[in-house]
Amino acid sequence: MKFIDWFGSDVPKFNKAQNAKIAFHRTFEEVKPKEYVIDGFLAKGETSCVFGEPGATKSAFVADIACHVAGGLPWMGRGAGLYDPPHELRGELQPESWYPGSVLYVALERGGQVQRRVEAFSQDRNLQEPLNLAIHPGPLDFVGDDSDRLTQIVIDTEDQSATMEYEDHEGDGFSIDLIIIDTLARTMGSGSDSGGEETAKIARHLERTLKWTGAHIMIVHHTPIGDDSRLRGHGNLLAALDMTIRVKKGKTGSTAMVIKDNDTAEDQKPKFAYTLKSVVIGKEARSGRETVAPVLVPATGNVVGLVDLPEPADDKPSLTDGQQQAFDALEACGPDPVSEEAWRAAYDLKAGKELKAPARKMRFHRAKDALSTKGLISCCQDKLWSVTVKRNGNGQA
Repeated sequence: MKFIDWFGSDVPKFNKAQNAKIAFHRTFEEVKPKEYVIDGFLAKGETSCVFGEPGATKSAFVADIACHVAGGLPWMGRGAGLYDPPHELRGELQPESWYPGSVLYVALERGGQVQRRVEAFSQDRNLQEPLNLAIHPGPLDFVGDDSDRLTQIVIDTEDQSATMEYEDHEGDGFSIDLIIIDTLARTMGSGSDSGGEETAKIARHLERTLKWTGAHIMIVHHTPIGDDSRLRGHGNLLAALDMTIRVKKGKTGSTAMVIKDNDTAEDQKPKFAYTLKSVVIGKEARSGRETVAPVLVPATGNVVGLVDLPEPADDKPSLTDGQQQAFDALEACGPDPVSEEAWRAAYDLKAGKELKAPARKMRFHRAKDALSTKGLISCCQDKLWSVTVKRNGNGQA
């Protein structure tokens, strides 16, 4: 650090009530293995987002995950629920196993449909015991409500489950391991997913919920009209997520492909293929009309190529020259978030003097808005900017 004349007229201004929390390498805690609710896929303490076009089977996909976790049943060849490692019991070695986790499904759209899918799953699997699953119909407002409302809903669910699930004897009830929010659009009140302030509030709500619950949070969201390659909204959303999963429907089945995963190499990102089948869950006495709901059926061998869907196109959208210059300028500022003024100065150097200052300023702000919408950059609470996706100069990953 440079020498500072602390007796001079110009010295740094500090917040004396807030000391920085620093972690030094020599004092790092031991890295603990992740605790999964679906083995090698969904980890507790993280947030994922399932996105796709309307009718892409997003909700059916997440409902299937919810039921498997709540039943402790293998999902797509992976253990689901809570992992119990090998251990000794009464002198005998017990093998590893998975037992039911507890799931809270926040069904902000068509809660009755979710109930029918849970019933269809139970009947199709001939389950004899109820799943550890609870449905909350809302409302839930991440934008207009500054309280930790989602954490409160989790606590209410756990408290009520102790009496609802154990009516004839005492029990501990649920300890929520997986939270599903279907859909994110219904959590924004009068706000918009394209707004930086609104999406920053959503990110803070998710972060605080993870802090208090330790669960995995899975969100269902939409894509922009005419572009199914990315989730809709401001770049703050993408920055707040540990994983994104794109669901796409074809003529003979659907695929769910991990697009973003902070901790997994590109060639190891999971891909799943499945179809839907209808299960009869009731019949109207008067007309004999059947009530049906879909359940997922994994494609044979769970191979993506077994359904007629191509590999996804590069999910990093192409950029105009102005957008590429703005992106390159921000990336050149380094890995740490920077102010808009610093970014703008770097942009002016890259843009050169081919444009006059007013035109250059307008081009910068248009590029900034476009990059935010495409999810390539994000702005944090302190109004500092950073890139969320690495690209090269040709607009390719």
